[in-house]
Amino acid sequence: MKIDFSRGNWTMDGMTYACAWKFDDIRRFVQEDDCIANETDAENPHGYSFVTMLTENTYDSGSTASATCSFESYGAPILLITDELDVDDRGILRYGNYFEVCIWERGVNLWHYTQKDGKPSWVKAMAATFPLEGNKKYKISATVVGNGINFEVDGRKFFVRVENMYKKVHFGINACEGLNRFYDFEVKEI
Repeated sequence: MKIDFSRGNWTMDGMTYACAWKFDDIRRFVQEDDCIANETDAENPHGYSFVTMLTENTYDSGSTASATCSFESYGAPILLITDELDVDDRGILRYGNYFEVCIWERGVNLWHYTQKDGKPSWVKAMAATFPLEGNKKYKISATVVGNGINFEVDGRKFFVRVENMYKKVHFGINACEGLNRFYDFEVKEI
């Protein structure tokens, strides 16, 4: 799967919008000329909407996802890895157990979120500090392996060991905390 998010060059085929259990509803990306972006949201304390788009299909361990993205100050574009998707009683597609490869102006964080007894919790599984500039394009990639996640940001490579790593995953993108733009998204199967 390979998607170029420039205007007129893509469809939702193979992708779906979803929402983490910690949020109330699904938001959607807006189309710009060469990318998709989240939009302003007066109800969100960060001022922008949180938007998630995931693959409809699952992928086996060994598969790799990548996205080219940018952010404005305080933005945090994310490459997302989740296990199962659920549908809530309102028909909204939800995810609760997932990892976020999250870049921001001071580097990269790997967050691990879990859902238990209807309550979300999260832990920072890893952080690396290095400067990333706003309004510059960066490529993020992540490969799920049997015992963890290999990921790369701006030529820097990382590995985080994960006990009981998901056997099958949905990959996706998420716009978080500020204005984020996504220019492309690709999944390569093993």
